[in-house]
Amino acid sequence: VMVAEVIAAYYPHLVELHNYPPANSVKQKIYNFETLNQRVLKKFGYQIPHHLIEDIVNCKQGAIEIVLNTLQLKMAKYRERKESAKHSPPNSSRKPPQQEFMEAHNIQMNSQMNNNSP
Repeated sequence: VMVAEVIAAYYPHLVELHNYPPANSVKQKIYNFETLNQRVLKKFGYQIPHHLIEDIVNCKQGAIEIVLNTLQLKMAKYRERKESAKHSPPNSSRKPPQQEFMEAHNIQMNSQMNNNSP
């Protein structure tokens, strides 16, 4: 599965490429994607739905793009979590990056609204 190779390029410790033999049959391709779901994608908090796996292995137009776009976002969030875990002490009371962003954005929005009022 080339998706496994893409992930391995960024996170080689997460993917064992020998688990994904080259495949020509639809059955083996589905098995490879299911293996990828179980062993790797769950670490990103992502699972490719079975109907989408079937669309990919049957070469349905646009199917792989959906997976690659979602995977890009999930990999970025995974990287953020790992980096924030490195920089914060264990059992830290630090908020998740998404919550920090939202709070910072809300504060910014409130200050902009206050500056625009007469």
